[in-house]
Amino acid sequence: VEWLKPTDIISGNLIFREKTGESGMLKSFCSYYRSSIGMKYDNLELARTDDIYLVNDNLYFNTGWSGMVGEKWMLNTGIAGNYDKDNTKMSDDRIDTEKLTGSFKTTLTDFVSDKILIRFGTELNHHTYDQDIVMDAGYNFKYSNDLLSGFAESEISLSKKIALRIGGRSEYNSYSGHLNFVPRLSTAYKTGKHSQVSAAMGKFFQNPGDDYLKITGELSQESSVHYILNYQYSHNFRTFRIEAYYKDYSDLVRYSEKYSINPEAYTNSGYGMASGFDIFWRDQSTFNNTDYWISYSYLDSERKYLDFPESVTPGFASAHNLSVVYKRYIPKINSFFGITYTYASGRPYHDPNTGSFMSGRTRPYHDISFNFTYVTSVFKQMAVIHLMANNIPGFENIYGYNFSSVPDGEGRYVGRPIISPIRRQIVLAFIVMK
Repeated sequence: VEWLKPTDIISGNLIFREKTGESGMLKSFCSYYRSSIGMKYDNLELARTDDIYLVNDNLYFNTGWSGMVGEKWMLNTGIAGNYDKDNTKMSDDRIDTEKLTGSFKTTLTDFVSDKILIRFGTELNHHTYDQDIVMDAGYNFKYSNDLLSGFAESEISLSKKIALRIGGRSEYNSYSGHLNFVPRLSTAYKTGKHSQVSAAMGKFFQNPGDDYLKITGELSQESSVHYILNYQYSHNFRTFRIEAYYKDYSDLVRYSEKYSINPEAYTNSGYGMASGFDIFWRDQSTFNNTDYWISYSYLDSERKYLDFPESVTPGFASAHNLSVVYKRYIPKINSFFGITYTYASGRPYHDPNTGSFMSGRTRPYHDISFNFTYVTSVFKQMAVIHLMANNIPGFENIYGYNFSSVPDGEGRYVGRPIISPIRRQIVLAFIVMK
């Protein structure tokens, strides 16, 4: 990486907690983040190198209150807001984007009896998007959307072994004018003193991304139906869990031309699916002062969306993922250390030099990380020294490939692997807590 401006980051946060009455708790959180960077960018799309500068400002806050209202009612209410601004300059082009999001949510819970619980509430989400683009000509894209939701659900213990949760959610989208109803259902059955089987089904909606809604308001919400089956055994600080799932996606965004500003280029004709399973094992008791866990997941996913000409596995999906974590406490020196190994099988990518869409595969991802924490005191205040290092062997992981949009003189599309500019990272932190 050829840097034009060193990376600058300024951030800070404020946390406030206050107990109100016998059961109430007021919590507030506020954070600010600003970053700026400048670098040489290898623009394969236009077969040139560009000077690119990025500046981001982000302000976030939330405030919530929870507590009992009477003997059997609990109230949870809160408000949150987020302001995000991106200024991007690439050679003579400029893109300035502002996003403002606000959310208000209130939930009431009625503890009807030991076997019945009823929960209902409402939620309002507001989103405003404003983007100015100077690129040969000037463009402005803006829109705002309000999402009003109402929800209700009940938890019922049918017996000592069977529990049921049933509910629904209704959503109104002001930008598209669509009204949706979302059913949810889950049940659990205790197969033994320390084990249970559970199953869940639900329908979910989400808005298309800002890059599409800024062009057209005719798009409907993308939807999916989830089916989940879970088994869990937990006893004596040991946990085993296996979960299988199937997800059916519909109304996904498709377009005929990338970066098109023609509203008619975008439709909700996309679809897809995802199925797989997750296995998790954690043991905190077999070995003294030791905690380890192993997790593995398998994913089979295909989608026909965006500008995909056929249904294929998307570029973000890897079929096999494995994580092994080992942590040990050393009481003599009041310290912890841990080692983590992470593996992911290769992800698909499209090589325009071949006749098959998304047929390429990156090589597998590997990472071995280490961390060490020493707890002590400084001037009668608790202090922590923390050392973390990732990718210790220095694996050169490839996350995908970028290709030029036009062929070179020999008729081939030039490609570059997407890799991290930093082979490994080491962080040493000294923290004093008061």
